[in-house]
Amino acid sequence: MKQSLTLLAALLLAPLAAPFAAEPGSAERAILPAAVDVVTETWRAAEITFESAKAYADPLNDAEVNAVFTSPSGRAYTVPGFWDGGRTWRVRFAPPERGVWKFATACTDISDGGLHGKTGTLRADRYQGKLDIYRHGFIRTAPGVRYFMYADGTPFFYLGDTHWSMPREPFDAMFTCVVDRRVAQGFTVYQSEPLGANFQFADGLAEADLPGLRDLDRRFKYIADAGLVHANAQLFFPPEISNLRDTAYTAQWFDPRTGAYLAPEPFTSQQDAPGEGGRWRIPAKPSAADWVLLVKASPGGRSPNDRQLQELPQPLPR
Repeated sequence: MKQSLTLLAALLLAPLAAPFAAEPGSAERAILPAAVDVVTETWRAAEITFESAKAYADPLNDAEVNAVFTSPSGRAYTVPGFWDGGRTWRVRFAPPERGVWKFATACTDISDGGLHGKTGTLRADRYQGKLDIYRHGFIRTAPGVRYFMYADGTPFFYLGDTHWSMPREPFDAMFTCVVDRRVAQGFTVYQSEPLGANFQFADGLAEADLPGLRDLDRRFKYIADAGLVHANAQLFFPPEISNLRDTAYTAQWFDPRTGAYLAPEPFTSQQDAPGEGGRWRIPAKPSAADWVLLVKASPGGRSPNDRQLQELPQPLPR
């Protein structure tokens, strides 16, 4: 198959409502170095790149790509792909289960042999590092439990503050220094806002937006490599929140691109609250992902109420 495979030390949004089954202990068998398409570790992501057979004038609306990853135990995860310029499409996935996985793609344009019906294998070895987020698994919730926990049930302590203008800070001179400092201080969460981001979805997704998105890729990856859960606000200003077209672009393209790095702390949208009696309308996220979506409001001097601050329901895992 015509595709390139690139490892990324990233994170995948995992189901939040149910723990994963425990993996074998000392009796586990070594995975033979079989001919697989990509090798990674549990809870750490691989990026799979596909080349479409045709150029789309409007990739956002002309095609949609999903990859179904099936675990050794038979559990399936549907992961949306994203367009990354020209004829390049990518899928980012981090396996929560050790063993050899299979994947198969489906494109709404079934005539595109570069995107539809592509198959392959992914081998997940056990994570060998010391970062808790990969040792215990991604963050989840449980019914009736009022705290976050890792996938294996270990309690997760949320400690973080906000880097408001993360996208425009110099990468080496400022950004990495802040991340490294927070790790040294014992923080577990890195909160960020999109102020200064070099992309604009209000007029659609275009090639001009991609450099800014790729810059975010390496920042999100750096945070993930540091072992921090990333609480990222993808939208900030009221026009973005109230324009359903903007949020549709965010859900369809931004989330599949960056979601693999979020580990999976809730996606948040920050905005000034509307006047008394106002209410924001936030569309649901794509059904291909199992995420918690929180909407938080800065009341601008007014006391927030239930009509200004909402928590959207958490979807059940498929």
